[in-house]
Amino acid sequence: MELELELSEAGASSLLEKNPFGQSPTILRQTSVYFDTVEGDLSKRGLSLRIRQCGEESIQTVKSGHGSAARSFTREEWQRPVAGDVPVLDYPDIASLLAGAGDTLAPMFEVHVHRHRWNVTEGDATVEVALDLGKIVAADRETALCELQLERKTGSPAALFSLARKVDLITPAHISVLSKAERGYRLLGTAPGAIKASVTPLATDINAATIRVHSCSVSQTVSPQ
Repeated sequence: MELELELSEAGASSLLEKNPFGQSPTILRQTSVYFDTVEGDLSKRGLSLRIRQCGEESIQTVKSGHGSAARSFTREEWQRPVAGDVPVLDYPDIASLLAGAGDTLAPMFEVHVHRHRWNVTEGDATVEVALDLGKIVAADRETALCELQLERKTGSPAALFSLARKVDLITPAHISVLSKAERGYRLLGTAPGAIKASVTPLATDINAATIRVHSCSVSQTVSPQ
């Protein structure tokens, strides 16, 4: 069970400076490569498959769970060490999940982060807290990443929200709408085009409220990409 929060870069700096977790963090540099077929078969099944390299260690992770991080805090997850940068699919726990993918898997996008990690005791629970600062890269497109992940290891799930409230006292924190994998897949999609605003007529008796109502009515007619 985990809770993912989005922070601003300034908010992340404040969190590191005030550090409410009672210990110094372990700092890691990680690179994760996400794999799928060209048709996105794994994504369509609600799966993500990545190999994360940290130092000399490479860990393959398969996650299962439909819906975005904002709607589902609990996901099934399978991890195992691998020798290189090629997915290993022939072990029983995930064989049925990945059936049919096989040799058609290819790297889709990468996530590069500096991770600040704490192991925190909150009440009766143990929680791994990880602040990820970096970027997601897909071909020639990229997006910045500033995310705080709270993962319950033992104890009550309430500890996640208790820690989230402590963070929010230092800097605004919002539940992440998209997982890292979902953000990567969005980068692979068609980039949204520019939308030209319609002309707003102005008159001598117009006021800010009138302009605001007109702007809202225009925005409701445009579907977000």
